[in-house]
Amino acid sequence: MKTSFLGGFYESRAKPVSAQTCVNLYLESNESGTGEEGALLGTPGLVRKAQLATGEVRGLREVQGLLFAVSGSAVYRIDQNFSAFKIGDIPNYSGPVSITDNGTQVLFSHQDGWHFCTLTSLLKAVSDPDQPINAIVTEQDGTVLFTDGGARFGITALEDLTSVDPLDFASAEGAPDQLISLVCDHREVWLLCKFVAEIWSDTGNALFPFERIPGGMLETGCAARFSVTRADDSVWWLTQDRQGNANVIRTNAYRPLRVSTHPIEHTFEDFPRVDDCIAFAYQQEGHTFIVFTFPTADETWVYDVATQLWHRRAWLGADGKLHRHRANCYAFFNGQHIVGDFENGKLYAFDLDAFSDDGDVIYRERAWMLPDSERHRVRLDRLELVAEMGVGNIIDPDAIPQVWLEVSHDGGESFGYRRFQTLGKLGKRLARAQWRRLGVGRQTVLRVCTTALTKIAWLGANADAEVLG
Repeated sequence: MKTSFLGGFYESRAKPVSAQTCVNLYLESNESGTGEEGALLGTPGLVRKAQLATGEVRGLREVQGLLFAVSGSAVYRIDQNFSAFKIGDIPNYSGPVSITDNGTQVLFSHQDGWHFCTLTSLLKAVSDPDQPINAIVTEQDGTVLFTDGGARFGITALEDLTSVDPLDFASAEGAPDQLISLVCDHREVWLLCKFVAEIWSDTGNALFPFERIPGGMLETGCAARFSVTRADDSVWWLTQDRQGNANVIRTNAYRPLRVSTHPIEHTFEDFPRVDDCIAFAYQQEGHTFIVFTFPTADETWVYDVATQLWHRRAWLGADGKLHRHRANCYAFFNGQHIVGDFENGKLYAFDLDAFSDDGDVIYRERAWMLPDSERHRVRLDRLELVAEMGVGNIIDPDAIPQVWLEVSHDGGESFGYRRFQTLGKLGKRLARAQWRRLGVGRQTVLRVCTTALTKIAWLGANADAEVLG
């Protein structure tokens, strides 16, 4: 019989309800209507493109065919050959940097103020006393908008992000609240406060060009200022309101739609903090992925808009434990998905045809439950992983990639030893990964894992099982 192998992460607080895990795998459905339902595919590996100053890559921005990057305190301009030229320093070394541009000038907002450059100049400090520190910055209609650390937001002069008029500030009006973040979308400004959100537009008013849209208010606030991103014609962020926090929403017109699930929200609420969440979005082969990283919690979670499923992305450390993914920030540059490492100054490309993280193996895991047997014991005689076989190993064509199975008969609370099978040597397309005599128990959960340096395409899992008394 076929089992419910395909899916995403849904490990319920009550594991008898669901004990599904999905690590470094995502579901791609079969849109043809014939053949297999779909497959779990391996998430992209990392291919190194550049080495910047050692340290956290804190921000990336593509501007007019150039890539601007902040690594540690150093700021770089990078050409399409990934040759990096240092253009200056900012006076601090850690934490995300908010970057925007107006087409000719690039603005870097950080913990000590603002710096800027043109497409060809070196980095300079903005000395305007009205420019706030640690602001979230964005651009619309030639004007940069920014938070000021309180309830207000400000705007720069038109086409000159170095000039701020002390009168060019406004406050979110709907409720007395701290302004956490802001973003421009569809030529509208979303002001994301602690407990509410407001939408403003550029009306061209002579006194202050932005005004709140009538009815443009949501009773949903923002829990993390760098959790805000745009994708799939929507704004996405990690929320909070006066009743709680740590939901993920997307907007539908002026309505918030919850996309996080109960297990994801349970996971987030167990984190020591969520206000340090960093989010970005990218689109690859028709899948739009929304990536949420929690640095303190050391975890990364991803929502796939195409399937509306979550999965976890993780880096397997030298300590044998799973950590947050190495991607700390993102830019689409030179036709590639470029990300910056959170600690070593490296730039990588997401590549679906790369099967390692810059040489480090990628741990992939899928756990799922056998069909309900109404609390009867089940004897599992055989399990077969249906997969694309014989795809070989990228390092050694003579190597035989392996996969292992772990079995739980207590609803996923504990698992047995690893039982290894092969995914077939290169060219051995008829190879089969089968396990036999897998024991007897109730609430059986199966977990298939691999660290193979090979293409991963798992189509399903078939079981021979008998329900006992």
